[in-house]
Amino acid sequence: MKQEIFEIKAQLSRIEAMLNELLALQAAFKNKENKARESPKPPNMSLDDTAKALNTWRKENEAQEDGKENILRIRDVVKRVGMSKATIYRLVDAGKFPKQINIGVKATGWIESEVDEWLLSLIEGRQ
Repeated sequence: MKQEIFEIKAQLSRIEAMLNELLALQAAFKNKENKARESPKPPNMSLDDTAKALNTWRKENEAQEDGKENILRIRDVVKRVGMSKATIYRLVDAGKFPKQINIGVKATGWIESEVDEWLLSLIEGRQ
């Protein structure tokens, strides 16, 4: 009987330790989730300010790279233009977005300056 009580207490102790670990993991997860929600928001800029900032950024990058072009993969293009992959490919097919180039057997990319020029044309066309 004493042996059974001792085993039950040992099992309860292990269960309590596991429960404490689970509670700690849950708290850590909630903390990460809250930090993700508090991510900084982009500044609220006018179209003129956005165009100026993009032009300035482009000039600085061109000066630093001495004529080297960067290649953007689809995930980078999606982030930069704020459109889905399907929309981007649809615009490429319609001739309304810069065409991608082959950079490998099964890899394509976009020339960064062409994507930037396309964005600027949208901004300037809206003004």
